[in-house]
Amino acid sequence: MKNLAKDAVLFATVLAVYFAGRLALLAGFNANGATPSPDWFGMSLRFDTMTAAYIILPTFALTLLGLAAGKRNFAAKTKERYAALATVVSALIAVINVCFFREYKSQFNYWVFGILFDDRHAILASIWKAYPVLTIFFGTIGVSLGALFGFGKIFALIDKSKIEAGWKTNIAAAAFALCIIVPAMRGWRADGLRMRDVAVERSDFLNALIPSSAYCLQNEISRFAKSALAVGLSEFDATEADIPAFLREIFGAENFDAALCRRAKGSPLKSLPKRIFLFVGESHSAWPTYGKFSEYGIMPETRALYGKSLFCRRALSSGGGTMASMSSLISGIPYTGLDVRGIRPSRNDCAPAAILKRLGYTSTFFYAGQTSWMQIGDFAKFNGFDNAVGGDSMGGHYSEAEWGVRDAELVDFLLKTDFPPYSFNMVLSVSNHPPYDIDLKAEGCPRELKTDDDVRMYHMWYADREIGRFVRAITEKYPDSLVIITGDHPSRNFPPNASYAEKSTVPVIFAGKAVADAGLANRECGSAQHLDIIPTLVELLAPEGFEYRAWTFALGGRKTPAINPQCAETDANIFALDSPECPRKLADYARKYLALAYYFAESEPRKKSEKR
Repeated sequence: MKNLAKDAVLFATVLAVYFAGRLALLAGFNANGATPSPDWFGMSLRFDTMTAAYIILPTFALTLLGLAAGKRNFAAKTKERYAALATVVSALIAVINVCFFREYKSQFNYWVFGILFDDRHAILASIWKAYPVLTIFFGTIGVSLGALFGFGKIFALIDKSKIEAGWKTNIAAAAFALCIIVPAMRGWRADGLRMRDVAVERSDFLNALIPSSAYCLQNEISRFAKSALAVGLSEFDATEADIPAFLREIFGAENFDAALCRRAKGSPLKSLPKRIFLFVGESHSAWPTYGKFSEYGIMPETRALYGKSLFCRRALSSGGGTMASMSSLISGIPYTGLDVRGIRPSRNDCAPAAILKRLGYTSTFFYAGQTSWMQIGDFAKFNGFDNAVGGDSMGGHYSEAEWGVRDAELVDFLLKTDFPPYSFNMVLSVSNHPPYDIDLKAEGCPRELKTDDDVRMYHMWYADREIGRFVRAITEKYPDSLVIITGDHPSRNFPPNASYAEKSTVPVIFAGKAVADAGLANRECGSAQHLDIIPTLVELLAPEGFEYRAWTFALGGRKTPAINPQCAETDANIFALDSPECPRKLADYARKYLALAYYFAESEPRKKSEKR
């Protein structure tokens, strides 16, 4: 009984830690003043009891071993130390989750693994600047010592108590505890709690807080491991045998050659643009361009471009992170979780640089950071780019900034560059990114920035200003140029009243004389995804009958949902694929589409290579 009492103390402590972490999120980030219902508290406690049940399993196992051995104080010190460790780790997870939420407006998600793949130095420097690292470190030591001391005292009091029972009573109590712990591990549901069960409120913010921080972390670790260890198509609940059926259903074709083959209708232009620029802005989100948010005045340059362009203000990026989207934009293949190293040995027949090379365009990839980051420079070259230029060649504050040269310095460098005729140039900026350390007041920001959230949000104003400056200057320098603007992924900073759909989009803009000559200025397209850029570009440039490969169709010609690994877009709405609101038919379509992309990028090229 005494051992069970110790298990109960640990269970209650862990439960309290995770629930307190949730309340900290509720108190610190509830900008709209959403009021949780009793159902919210009930579902939150179910997730916390599930987490606590798993955490006490080791101590409960020791209790059962002690019962079997007939020792009432079995492994007492081990229990005490484990209880202290479990409490400290739980508290640390809860605290880090609060910091993570401050940055990403979400509990632990796939961005938690950025430190494994991104520039570690830049990430750690950003963390050092943004958070009280030393306070958290020494606080952790203090909490650890306090927990060890506290559990030592509490467990000693339990040992000295008059709680006594015979072996029959102990067995009955252990059986009763087991009947509580096992259902608790399932969240008090036979089929177990899942992320889909959090939709108990109308507020997305409140629903996002329901899973415990440990559950969110475990869920992402599990998904990451599944993706990293996946061989073939199991990640998409598919097998190689499903591929022909998926091809027929998604593309109405029997093989990839037929599914992806496109024939240009013929360029509508009297003269081709001699210089093409695809400017990919870091976190260049579309929401500031919506009329609902015009009062913020964050992206006036992008809004102004709409009136002169072929554009879509609600496009889906290829992925939720920079490299996810860039690997897709550079390769022309939908992102499916494969990193650069996964698709480098495969193929480049869908890559825009490789396609444009067949149309007579040389190409250069410009990145404001290091081209060695994620091997992005080598990856670009494999996919048809002739050159890759990094921020270390651009001067400015490269050595001082965490991720690379600032947008103003990137634009200055580009405007000084002599771009040869018939060149395609892809540009990736970095400034709209943590640690958000640009002095916006000194840069002339028109708003008084009162909070850290304001500072982070208005870094988009700075990035937008530089994009506008680039478009005006480059089209003045090269009047025949074509400029394409998009974001690598949506911003992680947005107003509290932004909907899921509004938070999930980036703009896609085609601007320049070529667009006006084709009669496409001030033409808005409904839904789109990143890869629509490639066929749109080819259809503007290529002669009639020119064959190329693409996973999508030109802007304005979309007849199927826009897809990325997180969500799907129809003309009516945007749905998270794991949301209970997402129509099953749409989620199934996305699963099959992404399975095909995975197979194309990974499996099919290898099979063809083996045949040769």
